[in-house]
Amino acid sequence: MYFMENQKFEQLVESYLKWKYAYEPGFASYLGLSSYDSLTGSFSPESRHNALINLYNFKSQAQNILTYDLNADNKIDKIFLLRDIELYLLRIEHMKHWEKNPQIYLDEALDGINTLMLKSFRPLEYTAEMILKKMESIPQLFREAKDNLVKCPPVFLRVSSQTALCGIEFMDTIKDIYGKISPAFEEDFKKASMKAREAISDFAFFLKTMEPGEEQSFATGKEIFSHLVRTGYMIDKDLDELLETGETCFASISEKLTELGARLDPDRSWYEIYRELKQENPGPSGVLRMYLDYMNDARDFLIKNDIVTVPSDIILDVTETPAFIRPLIPVASYLSPGPYDEVQKGLFWVTPLPEGLSDEEIIKLTGEHNIYTAKVTAPHEAYPGHHLQLCMANRLKSPLRRIVHSNIFVEGWGLYCEEMMKEVGYLKGTKLELSQQVDQLMRAARVIIDIRLHTLGMNIEEAKSFLRDIVLVSAGTAEVEVNRYTMTPTQPMSYMLGQIEILKLREDFKKLKGSSFTLKNFHDSMLQCGSSPVKIMRHIILGEELE
Repeated sequence: MYFMENQKFEQLVESYLKWKYAYEPGFASYLGLSSYDSLTGSFSPESRHNALINLYNFKSQAQNILTYDLNADNKIDKIFLLRDIELYLLRIEHMKHWEKNPQIYLDEALDGINTLMLKSFRPLEYTAEMILKKMESIPQLFREAKDNLVKCPPVFLRVSSQTALCGIEFMDTIKDIYGKISPAFEEDFKKASMKAREAISDFAFFLKTMEPGEEQSFATGKEIFSHLVRTGYMIDKDLDELLETGETCFASISEKLTELGARLDPDRSWYEIYRELKQENPGPSGVLRMYLDYMNDARDFLIKNDIVTVPSDIILDVTETPAFIRPLIPVASYLSPGPYDEVQKGLFWVTPLPEGLSDEEIIKLTGEHNIYTAKVTAPHEAYPGHHLQLCMANRLKSPLRRIVHSNIFVEGWGLYCEEMMKEVGYLKGTKLELSQQVDQLMRAARVIIDIRLHTLGMNIEEAKSFLRDIVLVSAGTAEVEVNRYTMTPTQPMSYMLGQIEILKLREDFKKLKGSSFTLKNFHDSMLQCGSSPVKIMRHIILGEELE
């Protein structure tokens, strides 16, 4: 019976993953599964209907398998499987992004092509052929979008309209790059590019002329938001308690910033000092080199001080953010390699300055890439942060846990790495600590805004004002940040809440290990758990029971 239940479960996981990859071929392609490279996902009513039938079938089969008879790994995988199914059901049946958010169609069209371009280790002719097939599917994708979308939240329309304009330019870029590989491709790319441009242009016009929904219609509401927290993060606290946590952290960090500011100059506020620190930057031409140097420096520090195991075969490139996604990435972001990619190379995207800025705006935006913030960013995004963590997750034995990630650990780990690298002396000095605490303040603010935006009626202008006037970020950054928050409920809160969960886990692990505790042992233990919710890590590392 024991063997049969495990075999039955593993076959179910295999069937589920085949369905998942077919349903989201762009995601499968990102993972490195090349058989899905030419495919584009469907948002048709038939596709959604079939998805629900399959999901409920998978859910029923998983629930009917006796957990008691599963081995330790499969018991955890069963939790992952049911969580992933539940999140799909929530998105399809209740959140209905296919009906409300035009951005998902643009992401499907543009991200899939960009993913193929980034896999530079593939033969150029193969990449061109796959991209061509994806471009040819774009008109059908936007026909589905126009059939599905109705009364979209105004903020979704604004952001998607910006993305569509970038997408039109992106099609021209694709034609210019891949159409010139050989005469055989030139005419095909010319035709596909023209049709894709027309489809995206027509979609942009559709967005401009459609009747918008209510201003606050982006908000998920308390019930769905709470469900996302419970299912995605395995956190059972109510929203009032989580909001109180965010507000308490925000107040504490604000006091710390005041103290650090007084240490540097008692006659000025911390913000005045930080604004001055932002002027210490390499200028637009030196930004990429600065980030790369800091990331390599952080890696060398970890190895030298034996803080975490850093394999030698993972690679990180620093490059400019693709144009089509810049409306959602104001400063920088990280893209991990897929678990099935032949080369484990991550990408750190840095958003260049938009054209047509005034001298004052250039000075202000270049300050976002100052030498202090960049040095704090390196541990978060690269080593030992997202790049190391996600590359280690790619090595897990479980095919399910390789690909199903929880933001509560992924983003919590990134923020924890900033704090930990200060503790071990990498982020040394009051100026660096001030910059690090500014980042902490932003993450505490995200908890507050995330919950208030989606469950307590905070509007977009109030959220932007909070970031501008209280967190003291630039108006441009505040706008892009809040736009993203409206589309990604619970993701903004995951940084601070995840860090808190990880610090508590470290404290309990230290008590368990006593005098044998080392940071390296703790970090390596966590990185063997993939991107699990911290509650599952407590089970694996501490032996706590899972309910």
